[in-house]
Amino acid sequence: PWKTLHYAIDRINNGATGTSALPYALIMAAGTYSIDNGESAATLIVSQSNVAIIGPDHHTIGAGTAIIDGTGTSTDDWVYGINTTGSNITIKDLSIKNFSATGQHGIYMSASTGTEVNYCKISNNDTGIELAAGSNTFKIQFCEIYENATDGLNVLSSTDGEIYRNTI
Repeated sequence: PWKTLHYAIDRINNGATGTSALPYALIMAAGTYSIDNGESAATLIVSQSNVAIIGPDHHTIGAGTAIIDGTGTSTDDWVYGINTTGSNITIKDLSIKNFSATGQHGIYMSASTGTEVNYCKISNNDTGIELAAGSNTFKIQFCEIYENATDGLNVLSSTDGEIYRNTI
């Protein structure tokens, strides 16, 4: 198994182009992914398209949680918990927290179309989730977005989005 989330995303980004018929699926083990646990202090960018990043199944009793923890990071290094620049990316069943320095975000979608965020807990960040201009055809559903300093959810000039059944 791959030891860090950064390593796994780097392999996916540098692999063959994902397609809707053959997408990438990264199933994360329960645990905390942080610089204290060996993660790089660099922003985690998902540039590949047709990728699903999925934490332990929320329906499985005792499955645990996959936590991306920004404790100890800053705007000089790991600025966004996850930054999506590819298309058709799904982020599901994760907890993303403690990207709390001014300008840090739990999830930042940078002109990423077709991105979905489902069943995630986004907390204690400067901004929970931000969709930059051009992040169109998105879905944010069944998430808990709380205790973020500036914004829980910020949508900038993006169209054709669905935001529903979240607690913000």
